[in-house]
Amino acid sequence: MKLSFLIQMMLLLLLVVGVYLLFTNSLQGRMKLILIVFCLVMGVYLFMKLPVFKDNNEVISSPQNAKNEYIIKGEELKRSDGPIGLSTWIYIDNWNYKYGEEKNIISSGNNYFPKITLDSYKNDLIVSVNVYDVSDYTQEQLKFELDDNGYTSYSDSDTFSCSGGKIFAGGASTGVDCPKASTLEDIVIDNINIQKWVNILVTFNNRTLDVYINGKLVKSKPFDNIIINGNGYTDDILITPSGGFGGFVSKVQYFPYFITPAKAWSIYRSGFGDAFESALNKYNLSVSFYEDQVEKKKFYVF
Repeated sequence: MKLSFLIQMMLLLLLVVGVYLLFTNSLQGRMKLILIVFCLVMGVYLFMKLPVFKDNNEVISSPQNAKNEYIIKGEELKRSDGPIGLSTWIYIDNWNYKYGEEKNIISSGNNYFPKITLDSYKNDLIVSVNVYDVSDYTQEQLKFELDDNGYTSYSDSDTFSCSGGKIFAGGASTGVDCPKASTLEDIVIDNINIQKWVNILVTFNNRTLDVYINGKLVKSKPFDNIIINGNGYTDDILITPSGGFGGFVSKVQYFPYFITPAKAWSIYRSGFGDAFESALNKYNLSVSFYEDQVEKKKFYVF
């Protein structure tokens, strides 16, 4: 079970009690020293868990069933001017699950957000991303786009073009966005390990898409223009939607910037989960009600 808000509050309460005991000199000698160390460790841990001090969004911080769907809410995503990075750890333990079907790892309702899947038959990783297909831009299409956006300050003799994401009429920018004509490009990574934890990191700017496996760059594909959302991504990010795959997923992170090779290696080195959190997740707290020594009802607090 993921470390819940309730557990964090309990740890915070223990920290407050510990600080109170220190300031009131209720403990002396070795016990006081132990309490000081405990308060320091717990304080740093909780401090680092605060979202405001993170440079990324994280939805899963310890291994979870990859057949279930998890969500990073769009309104919670950290602001990006376009370039982003996605990191996730996966463990495939049953390739026969959904055999012959696409196995989703990460996707979004945003058509221009990268999609990460596993092949229907082979243990290959597929990263799909939309790119501008400028050959689709015709004079009629650009004129229609201007009319559709209420722009009429052009003459019939003007030549229309698209540059920097804006439509130009007669050499002057209209301020209207170019049509979102696009083609789907797939980047395939062969032979992803099965029954072993694997870190997948995908990152792109407006010209290059990089794919890292276990901290090492395995594919770097240049494009004429990857579609970038300059207003930021506001749609939900879906983790293992539509049944996902047979295995586990952990430490899914969204970064609002392009990931460098050094950063990719650091993410990989940090591992697939929070060791302290995973230790706590082994335990549950429940309340049971008995009648005549027979358990009638049980409620799980966490």
